[in-house]
Amino acid sequence: MHWFKHIARGLLIGSLVLIMLGVLGHDAVFAQAARRTGIVEVKFKNGLGVRARAGSLTGLSTSGASQFAQLLRTFPIESITPVFTLSNAQLNQLRLNGEQSSGKSLPDLRLWFRFKLKRAGDTNAFIAELEKMDGVEIAQELPLPAPPAATTPDFTADQGYEDAATDGIGARLAWTVAGGTGANVTIYDVEYNWLQTHEDLDSANGVTLLLNSGDSNSPPGFSGCPAPCDSKNREHGTAVLGELISTRDSIGVTGIAYDARIGLAPANTTNLGYNLGNAIALATVDAGANSTQGDLILLEQQTVVCGLADGAFGPSYGPVEAIASVKSAIQTAVANGIIVVEAAGNGGVDLDQSACGSTFSTANDSGAIIVGAGQAPATGNDRERHDYSSYGATVDLQGWGGSVRSTGYGNFYSDPDNSGDATKWYTSFSGTSSASPIVTGAAALMQSIAIQQNGAPMTPAQIRQLLINTGSAQQGTTSEHIGPRPNLAAAIATVQNADVSVSLNDGPDPVIAGNSMTYSITVTNQGPGIAQNVVLTDSVPANTTYVSFNQNTGPSFTCSGTSTVTCNIASLGNGVSATFTLAVDVSSSTPDGTILSNTPTVSADNDSNAGNNSDTETTTVETSADLFVSKTHSVTGVAGAGQVEWTITVINNGPSDAASVSLADTLDATTSEVSASASAGGICSGDPTVTCTWTTIPTGQSRTVTIVADLHPDALNLCNDATGATATNDPILANNTGHDCVTVPTKSDLSIVKTSQIVGSGRSILYTIRIQNNGPSVARNVRMIDKLVQATNLKWIKTPQGTCKGDKNIKCKLGNVAFDTVIIQIQVEVVHSVANVKNTANVKTKTNDPAKSNNTSTVNTALGGTP
Repeated sequence: MHWFKHIARGLLIGSLVLIMLGVLGHDAVFAQAARRTGIVEVKFKNGLGVRARAGSLTGLSTSGASQFAQLLRTFPIESITPVFTLSNAQLNQLRLNGEQSSGKSLPDLRLWFRFKLKRAGDTNAFIAELEKMDGVEIAQELPLPAPPAATTPDFTADQGYEDAATDGIGARLAWTVAGGTGANVTIYDVEYNWLQTHEDLDSANGVTLLLNSGDSNSPPGFSGCPAPCDSKNREHGTAVLGELISTRDSIGVTGIAYDARIGLAPANTTNLGYNLGNAIALATVDAGANSTQGDLILLEQQTVVCGLADGAFGPSYGPVEAIASVKSAIQTAVANGIIVVEAAGNGGVDLDQSACGSTFSTANDSGAIIVGAGQAPATGNDRERHDYSSYGATVDLQGWGGSVRSTGYGNFYSDPDNSGDATKWYTSFSGTSSASPIVTGAAALMQSIAIQQNGAPMTPAQIRQLLINTGSAQQGTTSEHIGPRPNLAAAIATVQNADVSVSLNDGPDPVIAGNSMTYSITVTNQGPGIAQNVVLTDSVPANTTYVSFNQNTGPSFTCSGTSTVTCNIASLGNGVSATFTLAVDVSSSTPDGTILSNTPTVSADNDSNAGNNSDTETTTVETSADLFVSKTHSVTGVAGAGQVEWTITVINNGPSDAASVSLADTLDATTSEVSASASAGGICSGDPTVTCTWTTIPTGQSRTVTIVADLHPDALNLCNDATGATATNDPILANNTGHDCVTVPTKSDLSIVKTSQIVGSGRSILYTIRIQNNGPSVARNVRMIDKLVQATNLKWIKTPQGTCKGDKNIKCKLGNVAFDTVIIQIQVEVVHSVANVKNTANVKTKTNDPAKSNNTSTVNTALGGTP
């Protein structure tokens, strides 16, 4: 009976590497690939009881043992050892647990062995003979380890990959959610080495490496970089840890899953050499021992795939699961609930091409999350495939392939006082080496949230599919598939509800019509999840007009609109608030006692509580209108022959409209109203008190009243008030009255005529003095002066108004003389012998007298004889 079976034809022979694009020059890479390890990994069919004992195999049938012995005589063997160094019981339990959890048949890791040939040149022939044997399922040469790739400095962004989608993965939002810092998971990083004492890697400091008892880490050397090749091995591992778990503090960078526990599994050890599959198995067992199903393993390694020659980017690197023993270990880890994340490789390989056969077919899925390198937003080609990134249907997700700030290397920053101190080195990381930790971090946060919320993890398949379904879609040539970039906010929203609320405060309350007021709006996500597609809407209340809308605090919303304001944001973290201020003007015409009502609303796609999605504030409107009245005049003509025109202005200084406005003005008695009119539909009536009314005077507007009156002759100084009033509250009454004084011009043409007659014995003369005011104004302060001659003595004097004094020099103060005649009589006695008596009288007034020539009158009286 033949117990070997030919399984693996067209073996994947290449160099298993953990490098970035462009580390080695072309010649160096060629020389590296030309070297042979002389190590062949063999997988026997499930069900066989083959075991390694004392450098040989047991459990073979007699014929099988004979055939195998002949093979070993042909090809001398230095050693035969298990690939996986865990005990057979542990390996079997891993398989049984995984099969029970997944319902799938898993490869038996106990049936993987390493044959180290004494002559490395025998490798191909040895594999060819193995492939002819029935019991052999897989025979494959173990590739040489290759150095990690150096990174191309790119300092255009800091840690934008942690920002909200679509630019980043939304890690900062996830941190606001319970469990969202990664505290519930362990991430196992499979690398060659790490600088655990870096200043920003507190959680890695002192972590014990996952090794078999008695073994130690043995970072390999490479062409031009002897072991331990810190400049490649140590710094690469340090950069990966920086993306994942660097400390959240005031220095350096912050890891995506900064609270996650870290496990470190060396890929190359002193006793085992390069044994990636065993590192995966050790991590799987360690996770099981800690009862932490749902942990993660990150594989940064890559290998030449599909038997392809070098391409445009050097070796044709693809996912490390092309190595069958590694794929078996991945399948076992995934079946045991471990999320495995794997780099797609930097070879620019189309993994769906025919040369790859079914190695990367979806039907041959390992269960790992395979990560491609997408371009960062700063390139202008966000989420498009980097040309060096391998791609295909099984590449699930993408991370930033450049511009990733992290720890290590020192090509971005080193201590200015000690540039050689590697504990303070920082880099700008790139390639699938930078992309894979980003996706690992996203998966870690998602899993940690799930554990926090549900008390149990999601399966690796669920995490993978969730991140794919909710990610930010790949751009560019999507047929070169590298998948979407994780969007944690959207992913969390599918499994965890949020509770968005809105609260409103108004001020001032009450508000004066015509004044401004503000509404303070607060939108809060009370969690526990990240609120998705948050929309705030607020309509400007009736009786108000929009002034402005501003965001004051919180993550930036996009807002638009005036009569109705709408603001939205893609994601709002748990416990995060944003505040806004809406300013409005209250219409000045709003009636007193009006109630303004404002109700903003908020919504989110995953909101669990509609009861707090709106808030209403009512504001009472009061009114206040400050009336101001002023009064001016103009005069035409003079008193008795003219008019005065008053212009009265009523101004509403607001802020509210003035309702039921009236203006009252009582005219002076020395005037007679001719007309009264009001602007803007005002109605005037009454005499001598003129009253004008308006239904409303809007704020900031004025109304005028024009009153025309005839001036009486006695008009002189006219002072009167016009007073305004309104039914609206007027806060300042002192300016409601307009006071005006008019000094009326006057003109009086006084004339005087004096006559005489002889009375009695012929020696007495009676003078009659007629003082005439020819107008048109009243003559004020009229005085008449009459000087008697020496030949006469005053006997008596009579005047109808005023008073007269004097004997020889008679002075009469007549006061005001209206448009009339005043007759004064004076009788004198002639006491001297004269033939004639001549006498002159004068009249004066304080009023303007335009014709003074008639203000004097003289009479000559002839006497009849001597005394």
